[in-house]
Amino acid sequence: RKLYCDSRNNLWICTYEGLFRRDAQTGLTSAFFMKKVGEGANYFWDLVEDSQGIIWFSVSNDGKEGIWCMNPETRQMKQFKNNLLDPNSLSDNHILRLYKDRSGTLWAGSWTSGLNYFYPSQAFDHLFRSHDHQTKLIQNKVFAITQDQADQLWVGIYNGGIFRFNQQSREYHQITPPAGIPNTANLNKIYSLYHDQQDSLWIGYRRLGLGRYHLPSNQFRLFTPEQGNPNSLGSFMIRCIYEDSNNRLWIGTYSDLNRWVPEKEHFVRYRHDPKNSNSIGGIQISDISEDPSRNIWAATSNGISRIDPFGRITRFLYRSRDPITINAISVGSKKNILWLGSQYHGLLELNSRSGQYSFIELPSERMGRQIQSIIRDRNSLWITTNNGLAKFNIKSRRFRVYKQRDGVDILEFTSAAHRDSNGKIY
Repeated sequence: RKLYCDSRNNLWICTYEGLFRRDAQTGLTSAFFMKKVGEGANYFWDLVEDSQGIIWFSVSNDGKEGIWCMNPETRQMKQFKNNLLDPNSLSDNHILRLYKDRSGTLWAGSWTSGLNYFYPSQAFDHLFRSHDHQTKLIQNKVFAITQDQADQLWVGIYNGGIFRFNQQSREYHQITPPAGIPNTANLNKIYSLYHDQQDSLWIGYRRLGLGRYHLPSNQFRLFTPEQGNPNSLGSFMIRCIYEDSNNRLWIGTYSDLNRWVPEKEHFVRYRHDPKNSNSIGGIQISDISEDPSRNIWAATSNGISRIDPFGRITRFLYRSRDPITINAISVGSKKNILWLGSQYHGLLELNSRSGQYSFIELPSERMGRQIQSIIRDRNSLWITTNNGLAKFNIKSRRFRVYKQRDGVDILEFTSAAHRDSNGKIY
């Protein structure tokens, strides 16, 4: 019914019995998607290959109808079909033609319900929601994501606690609060998480302080501000946690920046002083990052502040009036370039050497101006806002906005964003 030559010159043969591939190098033929005993014929309609080497084909026999995507190396498959309850599903299960255009978009022509399109390389997968009976989540507000050495994800839910996610089995396990922590209403209000090199999970609470949960020993310690102790934690409200290349832990709160000193079991505070230009620029610390020169950058409620390896502090974008609140930092691939996500001023590009910066307007007619997070991915920036998700191409300076038609069924994002060791972005 169909012959197709892929990018490796392998020949794909669609028959009534199944799908076959003749290897161009070895000449051997492999069978895929074979008809089982008692089943009707496999009515293949079309087959294409996407830019990732994934094979897409359409079938119209009972139980297998719709579009299938298949990884030829792992033989993993996924089916796409019409769902009357999902307006973003295929319009019809009988797909006659498949076509991939230059941008990588996959087009599917149906028998009775028009044309469908899909972005294979930009597919979004939804991992859990509040109605998931396995996880029994109370809330969907994910405020924190981190990853351990075993590639498991730890997810912090506001008013929902902490979950551990196994990426292979795709199973969640809710973490029982460790012994010794006060059982208060703030226990499940998770704002930030970080898994360090010592196999400890650091937990930033909304109004409870900072927790350190050593996983191998199951020991927990809670750090809180102590009156009269300048080396205690600066605030009960933890905003972000970051570990630098020297394994130093930095904690951003709603009132200052803190650095954990493990040898002395105390904190060093960096606070804003309006009379001291050598102090950090603002009070609320929303994000922390490090550049290749080992400078620490802190996003504050008034610009961004840099702490160099010698401890010297330099302010950028600092204003005495109409301050620019920075929510997110991404260190650019070019030296001295930083990308900043602001509260009300969109995206900024900062040259830390010259101090010059420029505003880059978001497509405001389609998404909010309040940037929540930035994740760099090769030559692009993934940007979440209070009203949408966008990908910014650094070279072309163009945005692509993702919404419901792309599988993004939410528009209001939190600051939680993470790129794992395999390149997946959450």
